[in-house]
Amino acid sequence: MGIQERRERDREEMKRRIIDAAVKLFIQEGYATVTIRRIAEYIEYSPAVVYLYFKDKEEILYAIHKVGARKCQLACEAPKSINDPLVSLRELLITYIDFGLANPEFYQLIFISTAMGKIIWEKNEWKEWHDNSLMLVRTVQECLDKGLLKPASADAISFMLWSLLHGVMSLIIRNRCPDIPVADRRATVIQTLDYVLKGITVA
Repeated sequence: MGIQERRERDREEMKRRIIDAAVKLFIQEGYATVTIRRIAEYIEYSPAVVYLYFKDKEEILYAIHKVGARKCQLACEAPKSINDPLVSLRELLITYIDFGLANPEFYQLIFISTAMGKIIWEKNEWKEWHDNSLMLVRTVQECLDKGLLKPASADAISFMLWSLLHGVMSLIIRNRCPDIPVADRRATVIQTLDYVLKGITVA
């Protein structure tokens, strides 16, 4: 490995450390409370080092958005190889569930945090999430084209399914489901999904 490649690797590693620290601190202490100095203390560097990679706290939050979106996109690409669009739709939605369960801190910052929504809106940069949404809409449209789902707008069906899962995932991630044992939560979410899918599937 050359000097330039090693420097680039080290740079990416440091950015990852800063982002990982920020994710934990934003969740534990609140985005408004955490400072660049606090993030630097967490990774045991000076604030000047953090400023070499990010100009301010908002830029770190936006980087978290992009990393989380890419994680979700990679997770949801797997079902594309399935030939049955209805099976593909179900698997796509289950991968979304698994992403949230495996990445609760990212999920909370990306989908629940008002600070994240504000910064994405101000930057007007939705490409990553638009790509993810488009994947769902296209799969739903394919199901409609093959007569597998009851007629409706692909956008409306997609929004309904995403809203359902987002609501359930938000309850789980925020520990609002004390009556459901942790070990049973994934299965319960999937059962809920299957019940809804059955209701919109052509018999």
